[in-house]
Amino acid sequence: MKKNQKNILTLLGTGLAFLLLGILIFQGWNITEEDKNSSPLSKDETALAPKSKEPHNIVAQKQENTLLVEGKNSSVSENNSSLSHHLELKNTHPTLRVKDLALKEVISFEKRKLVLFRANSSINSEVRDFAQFAEKTAISPREILQQFPFSVKENSVLLEVRVKSSSSIPKSSLENFGAQIAKKTDGALSVWFPIDSLGQLDKVEGLTQASFLAKVVPSEELYLGDSVSEAVSLLKARSWHDQGFTGKGVKIGIIDVGFGQYISLQGKDLPGETFVKNFVDGESDLDIDLDGQKHGTACAEIIHDLAPDAQLYLAKVSNHFDIEKAVEWFISQGVQIISSSIGDYNQAPGDGTGTYAKIVAKAQEKDILWVTAAGNDAENHWSGLFSDIEGNSLHNFQDGEVNFFGPGDGTMYMISSGQNIRMHMRWDDWDKVDQDYDLEIVRYDLQQQKLETLPQFGGSNQQNGVEGQKPTENAFAMTTGEDAFYGFRIRRVQGNEENHFNVFAPKFRRFHEISRDRSLADLADIPAVLTVAALDVKSQKQESYSSQGPTNGPGGSFSPGFIKPDLAAFANVLTQSYGKKSKFNGTSAATPHVAGVAALILNSRPTYTGKELKKNLLERAIDLGESGKDTLFGKGQLHLGSALKE
Repeated sequence: MKKNQKNILTLLGTGLAFLLLGILIFQGWNITEEDKNSSPLSKDETALAPKSKEPHNIVAQKQENTLLVEGKNSSVSENNSSLSHHLELKNTHPTLRVKDLALKEVISFEKRKLVLFRANSSINSEVRDFAQFAEKTAISPREILQQFPFSVKENSVLLEVRVKSSSSIPKSSLENFGAQIAKKTDGALSVWFPIDSLGQLDKVEGLTQASFLAKVVPSEELYLGDSVSEAVSLLKARSWHDQGFTGKGVKIGIIDVGFGQYISLQGKDLPGETFVKNFVDGESDLDIDLDGQKHGTACAEIIHDLAPDAQLYLAKVSNHFDIEKAVEWFISQGVQIISSSIGDYNQAPGDGTGTYAKIVAKAQEKDILWVTAAGNDAENHWSGLFSDIEGNSLHNFQDGEVNFFGPGDGTMYMISSGQNIRMHMRWDDWDKVDQDYDLEIVRYDLQQQKLETLPQFGGSNQQNGVEGQKPTENAFAMTTGEDAFYGFRIRRVQGNEENHFNVFAPKFRRFHEISRDRSLADLADIPAVLTVAALDVKSQKQESYSSQGPTNGPGGSFSPGFIKPDLAAFANVLTQSYGKKSKFNGTSAATPHVAGVAALILNSRPTYTGKELKKNLLERAIDLGESGKDTLFGKGQLHLGSALKE
């Protein structure tokens, strides 16, 4: 059928081809993959073949309410109360709808490898795809980028640029394109690059890789005066305060994406004096609460509840370049404890090495205890070995070649248009980087019974052993058209190994097939940090979203790594930032509880090193789950016990 289409396009000419494509775009911003036979379900769509005789038993996720479709043409009943809390709509992003786009051309996944210069390995596919896509939109490319987790300033976007060595930083070459270097570290740069010049990146001298620098993610679950965390009473922290242990003399650094309204809480739910510094490019220290993001403020509140006399240092960040600078600032200020409730993806193999491990090592050299969130990806993560049963270069999951977003009971979520999907995939080929795989985000139209690859930024980097490449794919797409099913699949482009994969879709929906194990975010897998899981503050039971270990084996392999998390602490707690009706949830909330308790212990034992402080915290834990340290709770539940004066 592809040959016939090519002949037709040749006969009709380029102008008519664009007209036909324009009609398709108007109907849904999608180009379907051609069927190889007349069957309603092609080989690529076998994931939808029902296990039972009932063709469609679907849990439908609507934006306003939750619906349950009982059959292909059956009636709809509203308010399905049996759905667990995580199925509710938690984040509503600004929508960029199909009708607002006017594309001149849409490129299917099969054609993209040729059209978008796949052989150019110096530009990662998310940038390469966008550079081509932006030329064909009727709206501002800047507006499109702002829908995704990228940093945009005026008419530039922040890129991560890799170079051959520190001596070959292409400053002059970058400046020729109007680009500005923001930060430098270990052969990498963060660079403000003009959006309308992204297609010229391959002409910049000295580059080995260039990719969008995605923002780190707050480790907060999808739903969200004088407010005190309920854990203060549970931990019996007041008894420590009564004995004079209030965190006095202890300095705690808090790394986060924003500290909205922190000034209004000073002297109440925060210390009267708080030290702040903003490391986000293009912002000043006065902009630390610019966007109203209260996530970091809530973390600071919890620490202040537990250790009211500790000094707090607030560092606003957006990416790993900023985090490195924040740590350097903490060191210069004599900070003894770092608390970070954020996560990142595809910076390392998941084995405790890589970019963040180097940053943590700097803090560890200065005797700083680093406490970090495990992440909230236990249900937004899949892990496994590549298996191509059909011999068509597509991975076979248990139920087919597509892993749809769904509750895990064989049904799928019906997802409305205008929602952003952010996905990350890595595999265990960090040394050679010659096993090439692509990540495809797909859409299934129930009425037309067709599977389509979405237009997406990224997912098709080349891995052929060239310096600077990584065995990773980052893919960004928008849901389009009528409500439909969405999922992902893994395509082998070149390779012959049984590689081990981790796939994440942070802050979206859960996958039908999930892997709770090995679901730790970057930074949480590092041995030197104290990684924190989440427990409900009332029931003391593990939260279903809380990421679990173990870490990956060396190089991201399937072999067992080491046990993470290290401790489990409390979520669903009261803070002033989130109000009295909402609760601060996620491993984000659990982490500052550990940092606050650490401050009390350090106050009582001021000679402790960072390692000794970590050891004391683990020794105090109440064992949960399997006897000893396990991959769900670590050493167990955070516990203070009695305050013993030395």
